[in-house]
Amino acid sequence: MVILFGGRSAEHEISLLSARNIVGALDRARFSPFLIGIDKQGRWHLESQATLDSAVGDPRAVHLDAAAPLTDASVLKAGDVVFPAVHGTYGEDGTLQGLLELADVAYVGAPVLGSAIGMDKDVAKRLLRDAGIAVVPYRLVTARAFRTERDACLRAGAELGFPLFCKPANAGSSVGVTKVDRPEQLAGALALALQFDSKVLLERGIDAREVECAVLGNDEPQASIPGEIVLSHRDGFYSYDAKYVDPQGAEFRVPADLPAETAKRVHILVRSSGLAQTMSRYLVRRIEEHGGITVHPETEIVAPPPSGKRNEKSNSLHLGSFLFGMGYRVADNVGVNLDMEIGATDDAPDMRAFIRVPIAFSLF
Repeated sequence: MVILFGGRSAEHEISLLSARNIVGALDRARFSPFLIGIDKQGRWHLESQATLDSAVGDPRAVHLDAAAPLTDASVLKAGDVVFPAVHGTYGEDGTLQGLLELADVAYVGAPVLGSAIGMDKDVAKRLLRDAGIAVVPYRLVTARAFRTERDACLRAGAELGFPLFCKPANAGSSVGVTKVDRPEQLAGALALALQFDSKVLLERGIDAREVECAVLGNDEPQASIPGEIVLSHRDGFYSYDAKYVDPQGAEFRVPADLPAETAKRVHILVRSSGLAQTMSRYLVRRIEEHGGITVHPETEIVAPPPSGKRNEKSNSLHLGSFLFGMGYRVADNVGVNLDMEIGATDDAPDMRAFIRVPIAFSLF
């Protein structure tokens, strides 16, 4: 299995952490990893296990081995299947998937169109809305509009109300994302997000819990028990620092503190094949076709959860690109990961939770 990681995006370091998790979870009796790292200049390197073994702690200190031998895309043919762990642009946006399709190489994850749709939050929201699925209210701001019609852009944000979230349309890992609590913070948040993309989303803030539920399987998927991410970070949302830098930024409670009936409904929801109908009562924030979760290695996992006050904060929302009817071009018994988070609307108060679903099909 060729593990491809790194890349030119702002999520380069997070990709290394993800690759480390993938390799660590591989069944070595079935898979032999072949490691390829792409540096920030786009050069391909033959990396060693030592590179990933050192990819721990603060991601800002994680890096490829600069002395690793150079190679090229022909190395994709070295294995039976490619597992892309490249995050963000040039990894999750269909460009890498197009290369793999052109080379006739089997790979893990969504195909070209599903990846492209999943990467662009604006396009994904428009398609979901046209399919009758409610999305969190948002406004789109482009770099040109902010440069030429700055006041109108700021008014568009004010119309949503505060707090709101300002985020690049084509980025992940909470890179460039700001929780905006007051009008005077909006211009700075837009300027930051526009450093990472020419399109920015302003999204209304939603108070909700964040619950995870893993799903394993293909035609007959099975769901795990739900777990919950409880935030304690000063940023007030699941920010880059809360995810990857601060070991106390978030706590994982397994199982989640949910009523039995609610947990049962979570299972039904995440296993449903009629997602468009099932989700008609929920709000969608974001789609992401490349899943899994990468956290600080010292983040606490609590099981069972202690009783106490629930921390209700909103965060990015992920929904696998299977909503668009996309298939997966993968080798037999090799998996794909999806993330899904949804927020319940007011007509389903007992489901006022975000549901994050890392789905791994027949891999581990």
